Amino acid sequence: MLFAIILPLIISFAALVVNIGNLYLHHNRLQNVADETVLTYASNYVQTEDQINSEVLARNIAKMNLGNLNYDVQFSTNDNIASVQLSTNMDVYFIPINSTTVTVVSSAQMRDSSGNSSIKLIQ
Repeated sequence: MLFAIILPLIISFAALVVNIGNLYLHHNRLQNVADETVLTYASNYVQTEDQINSEVLARNIAKMNLGNLNYDVQFSTNDNIASVQLSTNMDVYFIPINSTTVTVVSSAQMRDSSGNSSIKLIQ
């Protein structure tokens, strides 16, 4: 009798652990790709000052790293800060919802206070 009562709780807890682990893995993977993408975007933008070409190059880097994963990428440049936002839908297992969205943002400083090209990641 006790086993019949506790079993659904154990299964629910296991489902929660699987979903949180999956969310953590998706977030870390996206964060690493966002960091690499923003560094590529910022360094190319500093060298060429061509925003469109820098975005194309950075999108190619994201595509190489994320493969066939469906994702959305957005770029912004304000003053000397470049930012990339990546988001994707993640499947949620064992819960009656279809998916949840994972979003990460990464920024890089493109120039230091004296105006010299100094690309560094901002967290």
